[in-house]
Amino acid sequence: MHIWKLPGALAMVQLDLSMTLVQAGLLGGVIQAASIAGGLPVALAGEALGLRRMLLLGLALLSTGSVTGALAPGAVLLLASRALEGIGFLLAVVGAPALIRRVAPPRQLNLALTGWATFHGAASLIGLAAGAFFLQVASWRLWWLAMVALTLVPVPFILAR
Repeated sequence: MHIWKLPGALAMVQLDLSMTLVQAGLLGGVIQAASIAGGLPVALAGEALGLRRMLLLGLALLSTGSVTGALAPGAVLLLASRALEGIGFLLAVVGAPALIRRVAPPRQLNLALTGWATFHGAASLIGLAAGAFFLQVASWRLWWLAMVALTLVPVPFILAR
């Protein structure tokens, strides 16, 4: 949902931070730069670092980037925070299928991987729809902080398993 929190808030962000159209466009794409540049290296690092640690680090970076973005006084720091979120996103999602294979019971493996395959579509739907409702009553900065809270929800479960 970190990727999809921006579209509904972009006009508010652009106005609040006096961003140019180019900066606003970069804000939409910078989170994807990590995926373009780092998919394979992150996959290899996940085996060395450990998949669970990589997932937790990814969630921490997503949260840190979102908090930083919520507090950003200008476009440059917001762009940097989105890049950090992109790295966190990459760390969180690249190793997830391998981690699912390790923890899912054999009889439920196909169901678990199918569930994982729907995460991006579900996140985009929820992020866009929830963002539209949320932003009618709150600021984009609070939306960024809400994403932090949501991102941290699974951490105790990951640590416990």
